[in-house]
Amino acid sequence: MSERFENIQPYKICPICKQNKQSKDYYVYFSKKRNTHRISNYCKDCGRIKSNERAKNHYELHKEQKREYAKKYRRDPEKKEQLRLHSRLHNCKYRNALSDAYIRHVLHTKWQIPQEYSKSNPEIVETHRLQIQIYRKIKSIKNGKK
Repeated sequence: MSERFENIQPYKICPICKQNKQSKDYYVYFSKKRNTHRISNYCKDCGRIKSNERAKNHYELHKEQKREYAKKYRRDPEKKEQLRLHSRLHNCKYRNALSDAYIRHVLHTKWQIPQEYSKSNPEIVETHRLQIQIYRKIKSIKNGKK
């Protein structure tokens, strides 16, 4: 291991699964309080399970505070511009890639086809994807591009 991990023990027992595992099976984090790198309490497998549970519980306990924070964040003029740019880039990426989510969104907004219906009938999504590709190809030929 590198020198910054020299104080980390090679093996540790996970308190959830009670198995003695190597330190590579644990996440390493930097403790600001102790100013050193440390091994997490749970192994990677158990940590994921516990992390999801803790995140859900924390959200349920602080749901109203999180919603207020999000509203305040979106109202900030600087953040609003950042969010708008990020959204445009994100949407552009999925629009160019013709992802299933984008196609379903188009079907829902333009043709009022429910999302559940297009999810249960993937041939509709594929057909509309091909239509868009043909339309784009014709448009590029008209504009003098190959």
